[in-house]
Amino acid sequence: MRRILKLALAIAALGATQASAQVGRVLTEPDWVKKPSAQDMRQVWPTEALRKGLDGSATIACKVSAQGVLFDCEVAEETPPGSGFGAAAVALTPQFQMRPRTRDGKPVAGGMVRIPIRFVARGVRGSVEPGPSVATDIPWIGAPTFDQVLAAYPKRARDNAVGGRVAMVCTYTRAGRLTHCNSDAGIPAGYGFGPAAEKLSDLFVGPPLGEKLAGADVRAQLNVVFAAETLSGSRLIGKPKWTEAPNLDDLKAVYPKAATSAGAGQARVVLKCHVVDGGRMERCAVENEDPAGLGFGEAAVKLSPTFKVSVWSGEGLPTVGGEVRVPIRFDLSGPPPAVPAKP
Repeated sequence: MRRILKLALAIAALGATQASAQVGRVLTEPDWVKKPSAQDMRQVWPTEALRKGLDGSATIACKVSAQGVLFDCEVAEETPPGSGFGAAAVALTPQFQMRPRTRDGKPVAGGMVRIPIRFVARGVRGSVEPGPSVATDIPWIGAPTFDQVLAAYPKRARDNAVGGRVAMVCTYTRAGRLTHCNSDAGIPAGYGFGPAAEKLSDLFVGPPLGEKLAGADVRAQLNVVFAAETLSGSRLIGKPKWTEAPNLDDLKAVYPKAATSAGAGQARVVLKCHVVDGGRMERCAVENEDPAGLGFGEAAVKLSPTFKVSVWSGEGLPTVGGEVRVPIRFDLSGPPPAVPAKP
């Protein structure tokens, strides 16, 4: 089977919170503005299936960002099972771009989409050699900051307050850097989003390749989004990917005495925090506290250093230099620790 490389970061499980985040309205009639080409599909075709000229199919389920970018994609079905077509379908997701959903004239996030993908082998066998491994969902160590993306914003798009997104394909080096990047023209075309995204490529740093892959070609695919709302001063990022969260001992250490005395075993707090180098939280302030007056807000602020987000989101947005809302659930009635709760 051809290797579809997914450089994954092992993190503490976030329990029911992430499961609930998967639930959303399924978009039954997505409005596609870009889909993978036949060549895109051939480049991710599982090696054994390619050599034998075998057909296959997969259905993937993805979340949809406000900019129409697919992220957090998972394999829902695969035929034949274990053939690698599911992983190949996930590797194609940066090549899908959906027209953003709008409400009152503004793009909104939310919903999920299920995408059936057929790999039809007619004419493929023997015509294309297996390409390089494909890296998706890379756990970036370094990435462009909020201010660096804003500085790279194309002038014409800035002057017209137009947002855009780019699918970029690069060579991923042994040292975890990007070289030889190529992008599409960007959506919408004509605003210079593609060249702007390529200028940011030197700022991405990922984990080094292991010895088994050090001599192999690896192709990285990623989305780069230029969000129009950042031009008007908004620093709120999209849905963050939590890479670290407090554990039960952290929760117990800050649990307010007033709440214990009052018999309050559950609470919900929303913090607004600044994201700094490495995806850490600083300068957190309480936006909402329920119940109020028992010290849960202060306890949540004490917990904030134990949270960490990825430095580049699956939606193709920077996090460092931006702001993020951190919903925290306190619950001593069950085993799960305090984790980011569904907004």
